[in-house]
Amino acid sequence: MSAQPPDLVPEAPYICAALFETAQRPESRPGFARTVTHGHSPIRLLATHPEMSKLGPSERTKYIDVLSAVYTKSDFYPTELHPWEVSMSGGQMIDSGGFGDCSKGKFLGRFDVAMKSLRFVFGTTSDVLARRFRREVETWKDLRHPHILRLIGVCQIGPYTCMVSPWMENGDCAAFVKRNPQADCVRLLSQVAAGLQYLHAPNRGVVHGDIKGANILISCTGNAVIGDFGLSQILIGERQHSYSTNFFLAGNARWQAPELLLGETKEDIQRTTQSDMFAFGRLMLEIFTTEPPFSSIANLFAIAHKVQTGEFPPRPVDPLVAARGLDDTMWRFMERCWRKDPAERPSAGGAVIFFASIL
Repeated sequence: MSAQPPDLVPEAPYICAALFETAQRPESRPGFARTVTHGHSPIRLLATHPEMSKLGPSERTKYIDVLSAVYTKSDFYPTELHPWEVSMSGGQMIDSGGFGDCSKGKFLGRFDVAMKSLRFVFGTTSDVLARRFRREVETWKDLRHPHILRLIGVCQIGPYTCMVSPWMENGDCAAFVKRNPQADCVRLLSQVAAGLQYLHAPNRGVVHGDIKGANILISCTGNAVIGDFGLSQILIGERQHSYSTNFFLAGNARWQAPELLLGETKEDIQRTTQSDMFAFGRLMLEIFTTEPPFSSIANLFAIAHKVQTGEFPPRPVDPLVAARGLDDTMWRFMERCWRKDPAERPSAGGAVIFFASIL
């Protein structure tokens, strides 16, 4: 820190000094992380101090410098962000998904961030939307892995409640590979497999539920991270939730496992780690071809029928696809992911081992 913040908030100098000292000591970080992620840390005291709302932008800059440095040093963020920590860039929506809209913003005035807010869809009440939002945050907030997109926090911006995450300048993986023909597809897929292994670990029990190219983002360093936990489920412990019918019916047949399309009850169509691995196999095809599975078919009902009967997408014959890494060994692994019996599909850990053997 180049300069001490002015003494406009009486406790600030002491808070700042303690934050810096704690954030820079590795042995202090576990305890520091617990307080930050549960919203009880000195960071929150500084960020939410009543006097802070009275400061003008220039006066607040030095405090923002403190928060920026502490967040960066500690690599931990509180779940709840104060409105002055986040701003929306022009307020324009830059992307839209199944249940949410995404805008670009700034965190602490300097870091580009994505701001996702959930959107009302037909048949959705405000209570359902609020539960869906809380569920996604609850699943996402504790995840810490190099190949999982970080949740910085949640912030209220005007009428919007937003989930704030780092901005991924390189976009999604399929678009990235299309723009960069020499991209190492096998390495990117190995990183997604590592992220899935982390999510599926027995002590975590997180099913992503929507693995596809649009939800695999590429960082500024060219690494893959798994994002969008809107259809995720926690299968263990006290954080299991009840889900609406719309939640279970969401998804796209191009990436969905047959059991999700054949089931008749909510119990029959539960997303699982095995259905994640089916989708991972489809993602492999998408990354190698830069096209969605069954790209030549526009009718989703026709695709759903093929999936239900166990029909695989045709193997690409384009030499460029083979050059990206889709050889016989890779195709056989993809076919294992697409097996109709979920028990016959490889686990995420098995995928990590597979990629380690060929990299």
